[in-house]
Amino acid sequence: MLLAFLSLVASFAPAGRSEQHADDEPSMITMVVANVLSILLTHFVLRRDESRLTEAQRARAWLPASRMAALAFAPFALLIHYVRTRRTVVGFLFGVLVVACVMLVVELIAVATDALVTLVF
Repeated sequence: MLLAFLSLVASFAPAGRSEQHADDEPSMITMVVANVLSILLTHFVLRRDESRLTEAQRARAWLPASRMAALAFAPFALLIHYVRTRRTVVGFLFGVLVVACVMLVVELIAVATDALVTLVF
């Protein structure tokens, strides 16, 4: 009975260093860093843009409670923000550009984090 329990516990043990990253899956640390960074960058861009809006545009922006809920869909909440506040094709295109920039920054930092995690662990 004890041997069965120990073999079950051993099956959940992490793989060796050479096998752990052999399949090029991102580590949990990388995914957490990418998600947190995505939410923080989205929040920063929303706050910065809202401070520069006109009164009419600010009236169409996210309410504080819904802004926090929208951050769950970061960075795609930025696209909705720019469409809601600008109401033009240029606003939509600018929103697409901002989303692409945020995603690029998050991806670059995630790759660097994954390389660091692979190096350290």
